[in-house]
Parts: sequence; structure tokens; C-alpha cells
Amino acid sequence: MEDLITKKRQPRVAAVHDMSCLGSCSLTVALPILSACGLEAVPLPTAVLSTHTGEFRNPYCRDMTGEMEGILGRWEAMDVTFEGIYSGYFGAPQQVRLAQRLIERCGRDALVLVDPVMADNGEWYTGFDAAFAEALLPLVSRADVITPNATEAAFLLGESPREPWNAELLEERLRRLLALGPGQVVITGVELPQERPGQIGYYAGDKDGGRESFWQPKIDKKLHGCGDVFASVLCGRLMRGEAFFAAVRQGAAFVEKAVGRTMESYAEHWYGLQFEPFLRLLG
Repeated sequence: MEDLITKKRQPRVAAVHDMSCLGSCSLTVALPILSACGLEAVPLPTAVLSTHTGEFRNPYCRDMTGEMEGILGRWEAMDVTFEGIYSGYFGAPQQVRLAQRLIERCGRDALVLVDPVMADNGEWYTGFDAAFAEALLPLVSRADVITPNATEAAFLLGESPREPWNAELLEERLRRLLALGPGQVVITGVELPQERPGQIGYYAGDKDGGRESFWQPKIDKKLHGCGDVFASVLCGRLMRGEAFFAAVRQGAAFVEKAVGRTMESYAEHWYGLQFEPFLRLLG
């Protein structure tokens, strides 16, 4: 009976993120989206917070490095394997190394998607700096797919995100990110003021030279969790066997729907996207 259950189990994805208990982002986004895609979503929390760190004041935060080590040790002893590994927020370089260990010991053949959460809007998140970006590079090089936003893309390359973006710079940075090792890259939150005024988009590319961009109207409001929603849908669709550019397109369309729904009741749900009504579209 155990062999039969093992053979029929759903593909398993380890989601290595923080758990922000209030505010839709990170694990509270990744787990339902991956599950809606028909996958077994297994959390490996890097931190537990009372709320996300946006407009909420003085959130409680518990570092989970020790717990990660204990959980990973048990998984290794059980010979647990994963078909997918999807990482987001890390609280320290030691956690990045634990994610690499997870890949090496439990996911050698897994699809690895790395969302290098560390900055946005031209600035580092609190507690992050160039040394952290450098510590991420070995994991980035091992990834199949990375999904940095425009600020993170610049920081990964050791450059200033403040330099005005244009189509030429966007392509140059995407090529250089691919040269770091991942097979596929999506730069999110891209703005090209001259070429695409009033729009925000995704620029996707692979090592074979394929390129596609997807553009949406820019919303003049601060919305949290858009990158988490996009990367979670992208991971889920890739795990379902979707081609890369088709999966990027589906992720972008899903975010656009969630943004539209959220803006209908912005005052009541400013702390994250209302993505839940659209989970049925992922099955």
C-alpha cells in the first residue's frame, strides 16, 4: 500500500519563505497557489512575523535558522525528495546555505526557482546589503529560474538601480543575469519611462535567446505581494509542465486580475493582493 501511495503522490514543492501571519505575501501566498496548481506544497519557514514589514508598525519577528536546520535534518533522515524547490525571503546568508543543502540532498533533480527577495523601488529592504546579494549568487547560479524585480536585478549585478532604465539596458542586464547561471530569467516590475510610459511589466528570457515582454497599466498605489503571487503562479505552472513563456504569461495575467480585484476594495485590503477568488483558475 505504501508503494502505491508513493507512486501516486502529487509532485512536491518545498517553499522556502518567511511566514508573515497577517498581510498576504510569502508563504500565505505561495502555499495556496501551489496547492491550487495540484502540487503538494511543503513549507520551510525562514522567519515567522506577526505581519509583513510594509505599513505595519513594529512587527514581531522570530528567526527560524535553527528550526530550518532541525527540519532539514529530519527530512534528510527520512530520504524526503522534492520535485520543486522555490525560495524567497532569507533572513541571513546561513539560510541561503541551508537552501543549497536542501537542493543537494533532497532535490538534485528538482526544478529550482529563486526569487531573490532583498530590495524594491531602488532601495534595499531593512537588513540587506551588497554582501547579502553576493551571498545569494551561488544559489542563483544553481537555479533553473530566477525572478528578480528591477531593483534586485541591478543589485545582483553590483550596479545601481537608480540608473534610468531603457530597452537596451534591460536586455543587457537580462543577458548578464543569465550569465550568472540560471537557465531562465524574469525581471519583474520593469518600467521604461521613454518607451512604455504609464506601464509596468515583465521581461523574460532564456539561454537559447528567447525573449518576451508582458505589460500592464501601472497602478499608482503601493501593493504588497505582487512578486510573491507572480513567482508562485510561475512555479506552479512550470511544475505542471507549462512552457516557460506560457507560464510567465499566465503569472502576469493572474497578477493583473488580483490587482484589479484588490483596487475595488483597496481601503480594506491594502496589505496584500486579493488573489483568492482566482485560485480556481489554476486547477
